[in-house]
Amino acid sequence: MKIIFKNILCSIIISSMLISVSCGNNSERISNSESNSENLKNSSETLESAETEPLHYAADVPESDFKGYAFTFLVRGNEAGDWGNYDICAEEINGEPVNDAVFNRNLAIEERYNVVISEYRTANNLLDTAKKGINAQDGSFDVIISSFWDAASLATDGYLHNLKEVEGIDLSQPWWDQRANEDLSIGNKLLFSVNDISILAAESTVDVYLFNKKMIGDFGLENPYDMVKNGTWTYDNMMSMMKGVASDLNGDGVMDENDRWGMANNGEGVLNSIFASAQQSYIKKDDKDIPYIAINNETALRAFEKTVTLMYNNPDVLDDATVMDKIFTDGKSLFHNQCLQVVKRFRQMDTDFGILPNPKFDESIKEYYHGVHPIGGAFSMPVTLTGDDLNRAAIVTEVLAAESKNTLIPAYYDVNLTFKLLRDEESVGMLDIILSTRSYDLIRPYQWGGLSDGFNALIKKGETSFVSTYEKLESATLKSMENTVNRILEN
Repeated sequence: MKIIFKNILCSIIISSMLISVSCGNNSERISNSESNSENLKNSSETLESAETEPLHYAADVPESDFKGYAFTFLVRGNEAGDWGNYDICAEEINGEPVNDAVFNRNLAIEERYNVVISEYRTANNLLDTAKKGINAQDGSFDVIISSFWDAASLATDGYLHNLKEVEGIDLSQPWWDQRANEDLSIGNKLLFSVNDISILAAESTVDVYLFNKKMIGDFGLENPYDMVKNGTWTYDNMMSMMKGVASDLNGDGVMDENDRWGMANNGEGVLNSIFASAQQSYIKKDDKDIPYIAINNETALRAFEKTVTLMYNNPDVLDDATVMDKIFTDGKSLFHNQCLQVVKRFRQMDTDFGILPNPKFDESIKEYYHGVHPIGGAFSMPVTLTGDDLNRAAIVTEVLAAESKNTLIPAYYDVNLTFKLLRDEESVGMLDIILSTRSYDLIRPYQWGGLSDGFNALIKKGETSFVSTYEKLESATLKSMENTVNRILEN
């Protein structure tokens, strides 16, 4: 998903000019005001006077009148905390870029296709709600935005359409994540993927590093931005920069959250980051699109050993997930590894910070690599949709995704992240690198045989028995993976 950091003015104008109400929530659906069309006209005239025209995306679908149909997304509600959907519906303009972009997106599609964009927010378990609704064929929702875990479960149990075979869905379009389309299929069946309707998949991008600018200056360290540009931003060089940074600031003889660190993090997150940096995946696929275990190799072993060296044989690093965010917020950690969504937590941080891509495993690696956490937003279509219902779902999905690329994506990247969270121009370029180098490892959503969990547990112990751990987990992983593949191919 390539990010275009320009034409911010147009996004801001759209967000500020349109003031009306759209989108329904379950049975409570709010109607648009009579001034909607006039607002759209006024904002359009304003945009025409802008110095540059934004790129405009449009889906190639037939014009349709859906006669006020309430097109409903099954999504996670507020109980999901940070991972509840806030990108499907918006009741009114409130000045927040993402909220206003969602409102304007939905308004444009609602007026053009005579449809109401609605959401069914689950109170607790989306997976159970999805299965019950599909089994009952009650029509309570049309499409699903879920975690990748839930999508994988629905896919295995035969609840989802193969998106490659849904007439009207054009997976080649830029509002679909092409890497997700490639990585998430099994046996050439793509049962869930990622598009621009939701930004949760972008927010769940992992292997993102933050750095404390003041500490870089205080310790006379090389500018990390220059290292990224020069190709020298590697794990070894990052570890060298940490040396000597840790200090018992309060002199109590105990190194904890009250002291200064080279990095405060958790070993599980860093292990996955280093695997990604070494171009390693737990699972890869053969020429028939069938998954196989790919982690049993020398490079993966070296990546595992480097993680132990970084996190557990390093006096400058604290492994404590419960306090790592606080330590960085307090300006007492040089580096911090997180997912992109968490960057918002540091909005009020006093000390300036920058954002960096995942370091390279070594300088022989040409690109930077990042993963996506399975908690993010996967798009899927229930298999019970058929005939006109399926055709409508395809059309609304395509036009919403295309319009999201015109409104939601610029608002999220250009305005919400660039203006509100990132502190400098260089971070914008870093974000571009991060979001254009993501990949999806099938082990994350499907969790076959406890393979990744087994290595995460091992890393927490600071142990390096990589080969023996793999041998213990291999059989169960192969059996679990084979079962999933067979069930998906049979459905």
